[in-house]
Amino acid sequence: MPTVQGHVEVKPELPAYATCVECHRTYRPRNEDQACMELCDECFESVKYPREHVIRIHVSPRPRKPKSDFTL
Repeated sequence: MPTVQGHVEVKPELPAYATCVECHRTYRPRNEDQACMELCDECFESVKYPREHVIRIHVSPRPRKPKSDFTL
């Protein structure tokens, strides 16, 4: 007669609320990775999917000089 063995996976409970180590906001962890890293949703996503910073420069147009009717 075959014997069946079952293994129970014990997962630690996630805390109800935690504080992010980066931005110090209170958040509710969604998974174990996020709870272990102690990062809120935004900081966790930025670590998980890094992207390059966009440098933005605002340049105002130069005013046009009025054309003079005076010719030599």
